[in-house]
Amino acid sequence: GGRNSDRDTSQGSELNGINLHSELGSRVDQSLGFTLDTPLGDNGELKLNYIMLDTNDVVEIEEDDYVNRNTVYGGELHFGFGDLKLMGSFSQSDLGYNTDAVIDEMNTATHGMLAYNGGNWGFKGGYREIEEYFSAPGDWGRLATWYNPVGIKGAHGTAWYKLNNTVTLWGAFDDVEYIPDADWEFKEIRAGLNFKLADGKRLGLSFEDSGWEYEGDEADQYRWYTVSYDQSIGENSDLFFKYTFSDLENSGETSNRGGLLSTQVRIKF
Repeated sequence: GGRNSDRDTSQGSELNGINLHSELGSRVDQSLGFTLDTPLGDNGELKLNYIMLDTNDVVEIEEDDYVNRNTVYGGELHFGFGDLKLMGSFSQSDLGYNTDAVIDEMNTATHGMLAYNGGNWGFKGGYREIEEYFSAPGDWGRLATWYNPVGIKGAHGTAWYKLNNTVTLWGAFDDVEYIPDADWEFKEIRAGLNFKLADGKRLGLSFEDSGWEYEGDEADQYRWYTVSYDQSIGENSDLFFKYTFSDLENSGETSNRGGLLSTQVRIKF
């Protein structure tokens, strides 16, 4: 538990600030939570989680409906059978005013996944359903430019194969349906090659092709092509460069095309 707001950097920016809801805004001022982790036999594990997020500002979510609290709770089950792993999870987020729930329906997230690591190759894949009013803080991925998507259900997967000691090939996909309107579907494929070079150098090549379809016809399409280079500059630090070229279409018309070059210095303590 603790106070989350009014903890600023030297430049006056909120330090690790989170909002009550991604669309409502209104920063979280206080939080209180717990995690219970217990083994289930020799191969299993159960995690139970609960967190209550409060804001000092009352937010109007709909006409005459106000919220100042988000209560998130759920659990995860993990089982391991040698190189095979099985996971299942369930979470629910209740937006409310003090102890009264305002949104307590269509606000759950369910996920099941199977993973295998065979040394030189492996995969993980599963099925998830995230209802449209689910509003937990955190990071559960993206669909193209949509981070932490809600109102979706469908399959996803990743596989990788180690061609040799220096080259790894990988691929991934998403195939989901938009819950409020089943005529909308999103499909995505990603693939890449990772190279381990001499003296702590690493090179990556990847592409991503994704987009929405309405009643089987293509709508918005997103394509990214990326080259990355990672150079170790010490035992606990490295220098990272990445260039991404984007080619986006909205309803068949090119809307955003261009490149972005970025660099980072990363230091581990």
